[in-house]
Amino acid sequence: MSPLPLPEKDIALLQQYTEEVVPPPPGYEDLNFGTPNDQANQVIDITLLPGVPGQRGPTGPEGEAGPAGPTGAAGATGPAGVSGGSFSYTPADARDTYTITHNLGYQPNVMVVDSFGTEYFGTVVYTNTNSLTITFTSAVYATAYLS
Repeated sequence: MSPLPLPEKDIALLQQYTEEVVPPPPGYEDLNFGTPNDQANQVIDITLLPGVPGQRGPTGPEGEAGPAGPTGAAGATGPAGVSGGSFSYTPADARDTYTITHNLGYQPNVMVVDSFGTEYFGTVVYTNTNSLTITFTSAVYATAYLS
């Protein structure tokens, strides 16, 4: 897209640039750069030039940690859990099925151990929140601990 043409009166106001370099007059001194003869050996601090951004400097050291923020609000309280309890059951003789009414009001963990410390594993079926059945592959004489 080409620029819009300017009216003749505005074109006359535009500064005309040429390729010709005009040397400064004798005794000329630029406040930022010194005399023309000094410029060859001078390091120019570009931060003195208005509108010219300088190079990014090196990263500084990490600062100290700030103070701790305020404590947040407390979260919501969860529902009350079931009260803890335990129950043990020892049958009168060896059997392959233990039917236990424990009345704990929940489905407890089950561990079956005999008097020698041997642990037995059976299939536990919770019939409701107060009773369960343990079925073994053979008759077992051990105590069932429920918690």
